[in-house]
Amino acid sequence: MAFDFPNSPLLGEEFAPPGSNMVYIWNGVGWTVSNSPATGGTPIDAYTKAEADALFATKPVDAYTKAQSNAMLGSPNEVRLVHASNSQLRLSPWTGNTIRVNGIIRAIPDAGINISNGGLGLTAQTKYFVYIYDNAGVLTLEISAAVPALAGFGVQVKTGDPTRTLVGMVQTDSAGGFNDHPGGRHVASWFSRQRRTLTLSTPNTGGGSATHVEWTSSNVAVAWGGEVIDVMFYMTGAVTSGYGSISCYVNHVQGNPAHTYQVEPYQTTIACRQTYEVPANGLYSIGFGYSTSGAAMSLNNSYLIGTVG
Repeated sequence: MAFDFPNSPLLGEEFAPPGSNMVYIWNGVGWTVSNSPATGGTPIDAYTKAEADALFATKPVDAYTKAQSNAMLGSPNEVRLVHASNSQLRLSPWTGNTIRVNGIIRAIPDAGINISNGGLGLTAQTKYFVYIYDNAGVLTLEISAAVPALAGFGVQVKTGDPTRTLVGMVQTDSAGGFNDHPGGRHVASWFSRQRRTLTLSTPNTGGGSATHVEWTSSNVAVAWGGEVIDVMFYMTGAVTSGYGSISCYVNHVQGNPAHTYQVEPYQTTIACRQTYEVPANGLYSIGFGYSTSGAAMSLNNSYLIGTVG
């Protein structure tokens, strides 16, 4: 396109042809393309200073609010509720130290957060749930009989109070305290779960009965609905007399069918196994029983082992 350049230009004079984004400058010999934009120093697509000031006086239209940013992070699941002592539970960092409380991602202290049973008036041998909440800016644990419910972001919270996030479950002992060991897994973390070992002592002597007899049992584990309890009875001694069958079972009170194993006289190794998927949050038992042909049956060096999780 031909432009009508000015006649007799002065050195350094600029010329912006109509309909063009280019700016030309007279160098004393000819017209060359200038580095200056075509509109007096403001590029065609840029904001003026006034426009930019007005734009950034408020947040950009497509910016995320704090709540929106937290919502995109998802539930962190980085903490774990553990047994600290017979009188204390502790929420500890595990794979990290964050947890969602009342819709906001929060960090717990490196030392964790403790709660004591002192002054809580907990009933002996009762199931409770443990929650975390913001107490005037301080993350605090609470033990409550109130069951959990699903809330926003897929987080389990205290029913009727979404400001409290579920972190665990505990079954108190006969003194209203806390215990957690292979013979009684009475503390369960909601986050960062791991399979926990179970053991149950069994007597070395049996008896004779044509009907099934419960030999020993124990309420050994609190478990979340959908978890699996897996137990096995094992004997390395000898059946010194009699014959019949042995059985091991989980939560027999609720009618869980036992797994049975036929026993012959003078057997030296016996094993039976039972796997049970937990139907709901709560306390579950494992047990061992037997029935015989009527004569007494005696087992030696026997034990019951298992896992829950």
